[in-house]
Amino acid sequence: MVPMSNTVDVQALQARVAELEALLDGATRSERQQRAERERSEAQGLRLQQEVIEAQQRAIQELSTPVIPIVDTPRGGVLVMPLIGSIDSLRARDIMRVLLAGINQHRARMVILDITGVPIVDSGVANHLNKTIKAARLKGTQVIVTGITEAVAETIVDLGIDWTGIQTLGDLQGGLRAALASLGYRIIAAG
Repeated sequence: MVPMSNTVDVQALQARVAELEALLDGATRSERQQRAERERSEAQGLRLQQEVIEAQQRAIQELSTPVIPIVDTPRGGVLVMPLIGSIDSLRARDIMRVLLAGINQHRARMVILDITGVPIVDSGVANHLNKTIKAARLKGTQVIVTGITEAVAETIVDLGIDWTGIQTLGDLQGGLRAALASLGYRIIAAG
């Protein structure tokens, strides 16, 4: 005969196993739900972060390629686009896009591209400027490039870039005078 202490209550054991399985299943389900919630929260955080980055990029882009209307008359307007900082191919596309949109919006007949703030004018920058100037001219807009320093002039000549027919001036003030004069405005000194 088998002593009583060595007997196992199979039903109690099965009940206990079922209870433990239910607890494990509940814990697993809870862990999955928590993980899914964390992943949703992280994804939402990443989306918000991406939206902030995109908004900042748009703001930087708008600030880095402003189009400033100077004169708006029935005969057409004058726009100034001061360029500051380095110009790469991505920014060059933005410059062209923003300038052409500004020409349309303001019915500009004259555009002054001021490159005083562009630290280096190499072949890439000069070619990008050339394309932008050609695009503006195709829209019937005259372009004046200002901020041509001695170094920039030498670089353009050394690179063999032909800016024949493009009015270039040393400073923005001269560009404004020339643009206004071409629209028939007379500039008189005050005082």
